[in-house]
Amino acid sequence: MAITGSPFPDFEGTAIPFDNLDAQLAEAGAVVLRGLVPRALIEHWLPRFLQAFEEADTQVYTGQMPASLYQSLYRYGHVYPPTIPHYEQWHQALLQHRPFQQVLRSFFGDRCALMIQNSYPRRQGRSRSEHAIDWHQDQAFLGPLPVINTWIPMTPAGGNYPGVELALSSGACWIPELQPGDVLIFHAFTRHRTFLPDNFNERISSELRWIAPAGFEFTSSPLFTVNLGEATDAV
Repeated sequence: MAITGSPFPDFEGTAIPFDNLDAQLAEAGAVVLRGLVPRALIEHWLPRFLQAFEEADTQVYTGQMPASLYQSLYRYGHVYPPTIPHYEQWHQALLQHRPFQQVLRSFFGDRCALMIQNSYPRRQGRSRSEHAIDWHQDQAFLGPLPVINTWIPMTPAGGNYPGVELALSSGACWIPELQPGDVLIFHAFTRHRTFLPDNFNERISSELRWIAPAGFEFTSSPLFTVNLGEATDAV
């Protein structure tokens, strides 16, 4: 059921309309799916993400982080994925979870790809001096491509935690309150910005951007191609 007063669809469990999620997203610009990712999977990967951020902090504080990584990733709250041991297994575990498969199929059919260069873990809330991104659309840096972002909070997000504020052309805005395992989905033309509350609670999230085959040749990002017709339910 949709949250009262929310301008965006909000679904949980058996109420998720896998057969018309694409229509829901096209109309609203964003959709929330509650409890889509198993908590056990989140609990397995969160410590690995946290460790990678701690190591990145140490590199910055000791002057060992390459300037290119600082400028392109760290100052925006991202960590370099290769510093997370076996990071590709995070994607594979999600793709082996049947409800996550169903979500991707609803948008792409049997084939899509993960945009490796645009799919990073992110941390917000460590300090007030961090880079909070103002209103934007992802198409500004991705181009007008058939892309969706599956934004997965590894910790609480929204409310007293940093989150995402989304906007409609009507002027309505929404800061969804999310729990680990929920998935916020929005496309490249959805206007959004970083939400930072007044406190210093820390949020870790995983931003995974997926692209349809029609856009493969138009992106400069390396791609991890997925054949959803061959995906298996291992979770």
